[in-house]
Amino acid sequence: MVEGFRKIDVTAAGIRIDIDLITEPELLGFRKVGEGIQLFYKNKSLQIDPCDEAKSKLRNAINALFNEIYHIPNRKENPVLKLILDFVIKKRYNLSLKRIKNFHLP
Repeated sequence: MVEGFRKIDVTAAGIRIDIDLITEPELLGFRKVGEGIQLFYKNKSLQIDPCDEAKSKLRNAINALFNEIYHIPNRKENPVLKLILDFVIKKRYNLSLKRIKNFHLP
């Protein structure tokens, strides 16, 4: 989702951007509509106005998720959590586990 919000910021209104989600069989679509954003998944869509509010809520959700993951004792051994941590934190944001607690979406 973060990738979709970043790409939609530099895309003209009305143009749809599709993002491939690792864990989902379908693409997640984004389209800028005025000051808002429209999300598409399968045959459903959701309009969010304004877009900045959606970004703020996404940041809050990511921070809450990472803070919860940080406090799980076996987070490094859990294959699902390891996948999340490796992909999102290390590859996308170049962060170490020690810095998750203070992670903020750029």
